Amino acid sequence: MVTKLEPKEFLKRNSLLIDVRTPKEYLHGHIPGAINKPLFTDQERAQIGTLYKNEGSEQAIMTGLELLGPRLHIYAQELKELVFQSGKTARIHCWRGGMRSESVAQLLSLFKLQIFLLEGGYKNYRRHAAESFARQYTIRILGGLTGTGKTKILEALDDHGEQTVDLEKLANHRGSAFGGIGLGEQPTQEQFENDLAQELLQQDLSETLWLEDESRNIGKVQIPNHLFEQMQVAPIYLIELPQEERIKILSEEYGELPQRELQGAIKKIQKKLGGLVTQQAIAALEEGDA
Repeated sequence: MVTKLEPKEFLKRNSLLIDVRTPKEYLHGHIPGAINKPLFTDQERAQIGTLYKNEGSEQAIMTGLELLGPRLHIYAQELKELVFQSGKTARIHCWRGGMRSESVAQLLSLFKLQIFLLEGGYKNYRRHAAESFARQYTIRILGGLTGTGKTKILEALDDHGEQTVDLEKLANHRGSAFGGIGLGEQPTQEQFENDLAQELLQQDLSETLWLEDESRNIGKVQIPNHLFEQMQVAPIYLIELPQEERIKILSEEYGELPQRELQGAIKKIQKKLGGLVTQQAIAALEEGDA
């Protein structure tokens, strides 16, 4: 059985989520929790798309069937086993909710599996995600200089049952000039928005939502405009600590990071620090006085 659902209901279902788009599409951005089981490779999709544009849908469909034919039984077997292991039900989507996802859904329905299709596909999901940024939240902001422990306070609030969203965790970046060191690759802008939307859609609009004070950009990703505008006018709870305490916190957080990357980060803010302070900071690193 195949049932089409709008994004809100689709996301509420607690079942296996399968993205049948290409690996490139998936890596650019996907619904959190989705696994990628592409119907076509990136190159095959490009080939089919060109045929569709130049020669029409019939030729594109026939070429798609030709490409799928030799491996279709293996693909079907893999998906069937996945869905059986997950309770004989699954959610499936492609880009627009068209031939790719519908074909896979019909194929799996032959095995008497319950399949939910995303109406309008990932494109429709993205519209739904964008709506979450424009909802009206009762935001409170934790502010303060770097090294005042804002993230730990945010975590403590969460432990005590308050609603929180850790923007830096979602962005995989600490938000400062040194914020990306040792954390690996940041998500794409699209994936950051998807992960953020998932968090926001779970929030009770009648309750307070705590966020940490951030600039619009957190590393290479950007807080969506509607949410950032709400943050700009929200009350700020300023955290203050003596300089000695801040230095201790920052040393513990950054002191063991790779020296070369720390030096690179210092050089990026040389204009702000001034030449002498920059030289002193780099010399301290080289001497192990972090």
